[in-house]
Amino acid sequence: MALIEGFRVQNYRALRDVTLGKLSTQQGRTPLTPFTVVIGKNGVGKSTLFDAFGFVADCLAHDVEQACDMKQRGGYERLHSRGSDGPICFEIYYREAVGERPMTYELSIALDDSGRPFVESELLKQRRKGQKRGRPYPFLRLNHGKGLVWAGEEAVEVEGVEEDRSQTSVELTDLRQLGIATLGTLKVFAYLLLMEDPEPPPFICIEEPENGLYHKLLEALAQEFRAHASGKKNSAQIFVTTHQPYFVDALSPDEVWILEKATDGYSEIRRVSDLDIVKNLVEEGLPLGGLWYSDYLEAR
Repeated sequence: MALIEGFRVQNYRALRDVTLGKLSTQQGRTPLTPFTVVIGKNGVGKSTLFDAFGFVADCLAHDVEQACDMKQRGGYERLHSRGSDGPICFEIYYREAVGERPMTYELSIALDDSGRPFVESELLKQRRKGQKRGRPYPFLRLNHGKGLVWAGEEAVEVEGVEEDRSQTSVELTDLRQLGIATLGTLKVFAYLLLMEDPEPPPFICIEEPENGLYHKLLEALAQEFRAHASGKKNSAQIFVTTHQPYFVDALSPDEVWILEKATDGYSEIRRVSDLDIVKNLVEEGLPLGGLWYSDYLEAR
């Protein structure tokens, strides 16, 4: 399960510069624990801290301008710390699972020449596979919507300049949208952060999350969705549509429903766990997605 080990907020209401846990530039700090409690008197910023997580999630789900105006936030000017210079900034240090390489996401939001909030910069970085020392390398680096996106496992950087073979130039058309939400190869990070919203909506619908993702990531993504849709109090219920067998391979028969057209032209739906032979085959170790891809489920 993904775990946020550190979180820094700058120029967000009362949080002029607050850091919880460990960051990539502050390795001597202790990471956040899975169960973290923040105490303090009324008015010190406890609700603002939670809203900072929700704000980043809203930026992912919508855009930075809408996020500034949502949930009675009152716009960028009311969110920006009074008397402070510089943009509103967030830094998130997280890893997808114990033992996985940590990742850092940095986001800066400022006002453009017309007074509207926009994404001033984004950075997503991680050490290369097998790298134990040295600074992480960028998956994504954007300034004012222009920059470079990581395009392979062996990305390298020499004296601050990325090699052309490992990174691709991009330019976003909407400076209010986050690059990690817009660029398909980075959707997993967006989904994971959305799941970490401290006040998730009770019902989340996700249509074809596999679009733009490498197929080997889909099993881990399905497991993350399942972990957050735990059925416990205040956890979200998650509905997903998919046509990707690799995603279905990670599911159990009771989690999957087949929607198809009947002979009369109208849709009908069946739960896979109601098909005893399919359920038995899965229990024997055959992948559910493979059965579907081979038209076995449709034949039932």
